[in-house]
Amino acid sequence: MSEFEQYFDKNGAIGKRLLWEHTISQVVRLFGEAERRIRSKEGHDDYCGLDGWWRKARQRIDGNGPFRIPEETAVSEALCAEMERAKFDFMVSSVSSDPDLADIDMLEFHTEAPRRQKAGIGRRAKPTDFRFYRSGLGEIDLRIEAKVLTKQPEIARHYLSREGLGRFSDPGEPYTDDLVGGMIAYTVSEDRQQWGLRLRDSFACATPELECFEHPVAPGLAPLIFTHVPYTFGTERSEVLVFHLVLELDSAPPARPGTSQQATTLSQGGVSQES
Repeated sequence: MSEFEQYFDKNGAIGKRLLWEHTISQVVRLFGEAERRIRSKEGHDDYCGLDGWWRKARQRIDGNGPFRIPEETAVSEALCAEMERAKFDFMVSSVSSDPDLADIDMLEFHTEAPRRQKAGIGRRAKPTDFRFYRSGLGEIDLRIEAKVLTKQPEIARHYLSREGLGRFSDPGEPYTDDLVGGMIAYTVSEDRQQWGLRLRDSFACATPELECFEHPVAPGLAPLIFTHVPYTFGTERSEVLVFHLVLELDSAPPARPGTSQQATTLSQGGVSQES
């Protein structure tokens, strides 16, 4: 039994494993296709020209620059918009050719979604960056937090902080009260494989150490990194399983070696976590 299966067995939810794998695989493919569209020449020209796409301050990376860095909420909004378009295209073109996407019309998603457990409302509601759920299936509620990473120290300072991965351990307003959550790193320098290695190293150096493993959620997709994160809300369980994606975006000028404004084709599924 894989560690992924053991997690669901331990929490009395082994019957939900296949549905979670299926949902996560569709989410990964949507993010991958949205990344490709944003980084295409047409997408790059469209989004870079919008007021609010870039952070106000330019930033140096590894002694180079300064660079213009995409703003986190702007990227999340663009990804959601492109995922909506990709979902429609998948629905039209892949019913017969790709049965794994045949029910993608049931997958719904939003940005800035209120948490289920919350002490505030409106601006005080601490919304989640992304929410995915399946129409008619209330048992699936996937929340994903996103952080922009430009250099390694930001992993500990932002990605793993109380405002990043630590949100899943919030004792009063947990980021999710479901079995599985997600984290996305928006990167503009180096490739996703390098950032995947950096994340794994940071998990091992965290206090306490974050146990992680790799698991393939679907054939044709590279294995995802999962971490066991302490869950401190209630007494039914003690952890939430969080998967990690790395998306490649572009700064101006490009900070990633060998990057052109025309994005290259990604691997099947869009997001590779291979190390």
